[in-house]
Amino acid sequence: MADRELLRQTVKVTNMNGGSLITSYEIPVFYETGLKRVRRALLDQDVRVSAEFDGCEISGTLLGAGPVFSYRILCVDSPLLMLEAIAIDPAAAVFIPVHVVVSADGPNTRVDWINLENIQGRRLPLGAIPPLRSLQAQIRRAVAGVPCACDVSNPLVLSR
Repeated sequence: MADRELLRQTVKVTNMNGGSLITSYEIPVFYETGLKRVRRALLDQDVRVSAEFDGCEISGTLLGAGPVFSYRILCVDSPLLMLEAIAIDPAAAVFIPVHVVVSADGPNTRVDWINLENIQGRRLPLGAIPPLRSLQAQIRRAVAGVPCACDVSNPLVLSR
């Protein structure tokens, strides 16, 4: 657990304006319960998990050892928004689906994904910005709607 906390402190990714490039939420329930709640919340927001990867199996295979902590990568998309984004600019396919990482963090569940709002607009496919931001907003509403979910992206917001 100490290694994970050190990693979290050293991998604070920000843009030139100081905005976090990663959106993070913490849910005060154990991993399996948190994962189920996140999946349900995404479904309630009319987005789908088109693919899912068990990170424990991936990291255990690559490292030749057991998993350090439990996590899953959920590939989240909305067929309508994906069609809109790709019709406007095929380069949008690089950003869809959005990869949402749900991981165990001690007795809590942590949810992380890239924050498209803080990526400079000229780096995103220009015509695809509205559908991509709409998808991200749906993901944010879903995760924020999970009971007791707390946005931990900005350490100044924390009340601990």
